[in-house]
This record gives sequence, structure tokens and C-alpha cells, in this order.
Amino acid sequence: IGEAEKEMGKLGKTTSITDRLTKVFTNNGVSGMKLLKIATASTGFGLILVVVGSLITYFTKFQSGIDKVKVAFAGVGAVIDTLVGVLGTIGEAIATLDFSNVTSSLSGMGDAMKKNVDEAIALEKAKQDLETRDIKSIELQQALKMEAEDLRLIADDKTKSDKERLDALKKAGELEKQIIADELKNEQLRLDILQREYNQAQKNGQAKREDLKALEEEKAKVRELADAYADKDKEIATEGSKLQKQANADRLNAQIGIEQNKLKILELGGKSSASLERKIAKEQRDLALQDSTLSAEQKLKIESDYQVALAEINK
Repeated sequence: IGEAEKEMGKLGKTTSITDRLTKVFTNNGVSGMKLLKIATASTGFGLILVVVGSLITYFTKFQSGIDKVKVAFAGVGAVIDTLVGVLGTIGEAIATLDFSNVTSSLSGMGDAMKKNVDEAIALEKAKQDLETRDIKSIELQQALKMEAEDLRLIADDKTKSDKERLDALKKAGELEKQIIADELKNEQLRLDILQREYNQAQKNGQAKREDLKALEEEKAKVRELADAYADKDKEIATEGSKLQKQANADRLNAQIGIEQNKLKILELGGKSSASLERKIAKEQRDLALQDSTLSAEQKLKIESDYQVALAEINK
């Protein structure tokens, strides 16, 4: 500012604004933008603009400054939206020749403006808080996801005990549920912001169809995440039951194989063992019945096959 005053002082106070602009822009050794600032600063209002512009430039170099500028301009935007809403009411009155709402709009403009400014500032701060939360969620969810994947590898490892595998699966499910919970919280906050913005736009007569669409899409996303969160415990329980059944089936298969080999050795030696044959037949039946997708008729057929096998062994 001091430099601007110094430069403009050299031109003399009697020259017109046009003359000063011309001389400033033809002055050697000073950039066009710098000269424009100097020329603008030669007027009182222009000086204010330069100061405001300089402050904004300074503040927007830092994130904290950017946030403050956004909050300030949110308030300014709310004032403009309120004025636009009032002008819209006046325009509608002129078009319809119905001026019944004009007086109330004008008389309540001050209160409406204050409420709109407060809400706009609160909304901008909520957006900034959500942005910060979104950033933190990236690291949090990635860490949880990686840990859950490692635990699922343990759950799939058949060299581990059943307990180790089931515990790993349960912990993986809990971590995955935490990821869903974090996503759900973020989207609930986003939905709240969109709803408040839409309500404000409706109040000012500026609600648009695309705003309503975005709001409904966010509601659907929140419902989807809420359902996923509610179903996660059931999903993990189902996976745990499936893992346990598979582990039991693997053990039973191995046992049947061992016993069949024993029976084969006896037969090769010219001997037989009806009790061992009956045990193998029963284990084969039990293994077949572990299939949870079997219908009632299929289960009856398996039982019938078992009875036939017993009859053949006992004859």
C-alpha cells in the first residue's frame, strides 16, 4: 500500500484517473498487475479492494486460512441468497399482481438474513469437519482392511487348529464391521449436510431437481450401509458355521480313508471285519448328511442307502 501511494504521489494530485492509469501502465520497470493495483489503490474504494484482495491471497496460502475464508464467504453467500429470495418474491408479485407476500418478506428479511448466515457458517464448518474425517478414514479403513485380510488368511489355513481359524474369522468380521461403521458415520454426516443445504435452498426458493436427486441418492447409500452393518454379524456366523462343518467333513473324510485302508488290508489277508465295514458305512452316511443344501427326499435316500449297505454287510 505504501508503495502504491508513493507511485501515485509522483503523478500529482491534479491529474485525472484516466491520465494516472495511462501514465502508470506506461511507467518503465513495474509489472502490469502491480501497476493495476497501484492505479486501483488511487481511489478510496479501490484501496479497500486491494487490501481485501491481499488479505485473501495471504490467508489462502494456508489450509487454516482457506477454511476461514470459506466460512466468511459462506456468510456472504447466505446474505446474497436471502436477497435473491426476496427479489424473487417481488418478481412473482409483479408477474401475478399479488403483493400479499411482499410486505412480510421485506419485514422479515433481517431476521431471515441472520438465520441464513448462521446456518451457512455452521454448514461450512460441518463440511470442513467432514473433509477432515474423510481424510482420517482413508488411513483407518486401509489399516483395518489389511488386518482383516491377514486374519482371513489364517481362517483359510487348514494347518491351523479349528479354534485358531474360527477366532481369526470372528476377529476379521469385527474389523470389517468397524470399516462399515466408519463409512456409515461419514455418509450419515454427509446426508445431514445435504439435507440442511436442500432445506435452505427450499427456504430461499432456489431448490433444484439435481439437488433433490443427490439427496435421495445419499439416503439410499446410508440405508445400504446400515443394512450391511446390521447383517454383518449374521454373515460372520454363517461363515463360521460353514468353516466348522468343512473342518468336520475334512476330518471325517480322512478317518474314512484310514478305515477303508484297514479294511482293504484285512481283505488282502483273507480276513474280514463286519464291525469295521459298518463303521465306515455309518461315517459315509454322516458325511453325506452334513450337506446343508440337501432336501428332505435326498436325506431319506442317503439313509436308505445306508440301510442297504448294512444289510449287505450282515448277510
